[in-house]
Amino acid sequence: MADKIPTSFTTMPTRKRPRTNTKQRLAFFVSLVFLLTILAALPLTAVAVNARISNQPVNRSISAGGNTTFNSGGSTGNSFQWQVATSGSNWSSVSNGDVYSGATTTTLTLTNVPASYNGYKYRLAANGDNGIVYSNEVTLTVTGGADPSPSPSPAAGPVITSHPSNRSVSAGQNATFSVTATGSAPLTYQWQIGVSLGSIVSAWTDLPGTTFAFPGNTSISVVYSGEKTATLTVNAVAAEISGVQFRCVVSNSSGTKVNSNAATLTVTGGSGGGTAPVITSHPASQTVAPGAPVTFSVTATGSAPLTYQWQYSIGSGNSWDNVTSVTGTTATLSYASVDSGWTAFRFRCVVSNSSGTATSNTATLTVTSGGGTAPVITSSPQDQVTAPDGTAVFSVTATGAASYQWQYTADMGASWQDFTNNQYFSGATAATFTFTGVGPAWDGRQIRCVVKNSSGASAFSNAATLTVTSGAAPTPTPTPTPGSTPGSTTGNMSNFKPTNSYTPGQFTDVSEDAWYGNNQQKVVALAYQYGLMMGKTKTEYTPSGNVTIAEALTIAVRVHSIYTTGTANFTQGSPWYQVYVDYAITNGIIAANDFPNYTRNVTRSEMAYLFVNALPESEFTSRNTVNSLPDVNNATANIDAILLLYRAGVLTGSDTQGTFNPYNNINRAETAAIITRVILPSMRVSGRTFG
Repeated sequence: MADKIPTSFTTMPTRKRPRTNTKQRLAFFVSLVFLLTILAALPLTAVAVNARISNQPVNRSISAGGNTTFNSGGSTGNSFQWQVATSGSNWSSVSNGDVYSGATTTTLTLTNVPASYNGYKYRLAANGDNGIVYSNEVTLTVTGGADPSPSPSPAAGPVITSHPSNRSVSAGQNATFSVTATGSAPLTYQWQIGVSLGSIVSAWTDLPGTTFAFPGNTSISVVYSGEKTATLTVNAVAAEISGVQFRCVVSNSSGTKVNSNAATLTVTGGSGGGTAPVITSHPASQTVAPGAPVTFSVTATGSAPLTYQWQYSIGSGNSWDNVTSVTGTTATLSYASVDSGWTAFRFRCVVSNSSGTATSNTATLTVTSGGGTAPVITSSPQDQVTAPDGTAVFSVTATGAASYQWQYTADMGASWQDFTNNQYFSGATAATFTFTGVGPAWDGRQIRCVVKNSSGASAFSNAATLTVTSGAAPTPTPTPTPGSTPGSTTGNMSNFKPTNSYTPGQFTDVSEDAWYGNNQQKVVALAYQYGLMMGKTKTEYTPSGNVTIAEALTIAVRVHSIYTTGTANFTQGSPWYQVYVDYAITNGIIAANDFPNYTRNVTRSEMAYLFVNALPESEFTSRNTVNSLPDVNNATANIDAILLLYRAGVLTGSDTQGTFNPYNNINRAETAAIITRVILPSMRVSGRTFG
């Protein structure tokens, strides 16, 4: 039923508004003013601003050197702060400068981003009255880039490669102790002192400041410098501190601390004005059969008269006793017949004069279990003199010989290395040894032969010295000095030509779209085509795998051989890399004692050293300005090689500042990038200024 609409309304009676008088209006006004005054005195309550992320930032992917932004526009809060995690979940605040701007706004801008930023994570922190609210985490992907490097590796702990040596000086002279260590830079050094002067000091103590006074006897002190460097200098030593020991504690950011061996300071009375002894030829270890004779010899220089005291140790070499049968001026220790119980005995010689003492290296005696008479050498090799690139022949004659092994030393007999036959050495295991193409680097080195019988008993020939004259070489390719840039090498960069065919996809672990792939910088393909780097297998290249010293040396040898001869044909032996080591030593790419271990990973600094020595310095023309590098200084190993490659545009660093990471390992893809720039100047970078 529809609602009814009335046709008429009842009119309400009209009411009159009461009139207010003046007094009422005045009272109302006064009350209003009073109320407003009270309200004005009350504190204002601010409007709450809550933190809220309105728009989430998104992942970004750019090429090295490019620009990008992370945006969270519309988000609210009292303040904003972008954060970055360079590895893992360790977040830190972004600061404006370098590549960043807008670090405290809702939009973060990155400019000229280096390849090393690849994988960095970012997020926005909005701070409001409700606390801090974070945006989603986003990832920055940076592809390509010159001389790319992975994100910084964890710091490698320090390893001491050369320990301080004992020192013997006259009173009033200075004494220096040095240590060499590897590991992630920067390395920290702290020299310590330890001594047993009665009850004065009985523990290792850090050297503070420039002077150390012994507790309990402050009249005895040590004045020094360099206590926080790799070299400690003890100044104007006093006779009272003779016997003091020093060692160095090396550490870095890895948290690892390593102690060097202790070195003893011996102080002789009075300055004397003479020359302290120096060992020039150390006794060599011997292997003989029971009943056979054995002889140990030492050679030393210094002010006459020199006295010799031979010592022996039955245990590990921690304690020594004098050999009473031989004293005075005898530099040779001989036994007519050794007993089988003498095996592992150790011998050394202490050489003294009025100015100091010197202790030889330790020689170990090994007595074989087999019978028979040890070989007897009847004619030792003679000294040889040859011009550069000449030929030297050494011969030995012995009775009872079953095998021969020729050896050489580059450190005056402190250590010996076996020769192996190659294109320069023949007869390495015969009675006559021939060395062809002798380089100047071999001048002054000593060569000997180890002769064994069928039972394994050994006899060592006298060492013969090889002298290389400074006369002109009979061939146009003189051999450079080890460890120096082989500037006299004759060759041509045009010798580098592709010799292998590369098919995209032939290595299953190489993405052709990666920075090193065929669609980007092509460095894997180029290193393969030019015969410098093959795959680890036929189908795997292992671009992120580390490179060993042997592998880096092999690449350097191939570069040198192609440059000088146009080819790189080598027959591998055992170990596989020995032929390359021999070539490198002979041609001055390395010195014989540069690398005690060829199978460990090479550092970026060491690779720079090897690659620079593969070509003459004239082939690395300067095209960049290098004022300074963030992590390379005068203490950096191989600094000259590193700077040369930066100036030549072979190296550009892992960021815009040119960071090099000299003590980090280097992977195969990075190695391919560097070596292609070495052999192909057109790929080198120009016009850069560092520092």
